Amino acid sequence: MTIRPDMTIVRSPTCLAAEVGDEVVVMSVERGLYYAFDEISSDIWGRIAEPLSVQSLCQALLLDYDAAPEVIEGDVLAVLTRLREAGLVDVVG
Repeated sequence: MTIRPDMTIVRSPTCLAAEVGDEVVVMSVERGLYYAFDEISSDIWGRIAEPLSVQSLCQALLLDYDAAPEVIEGDVLAVLTRLREAGLVDVVG
């Protein structure tokens, strides 16, 4: 399934997260794997603490980052796709 801007992203209830320095480290309890996020991925992770539409997430990031809307959307969709493939988020809608 392709993630679209009108979809809502929800963190998986089966993962644990902790801040380590400037990074966020997330563990998939189901898979027993750890993931270390860079600054941007950590920012995205923090913003989806509550269910959030992809469109709202992109609009919020647009206010904080100096990039074109289509660049932000493309980057966000790529990150969210990787998070979904890792079992760290679910997509609704």
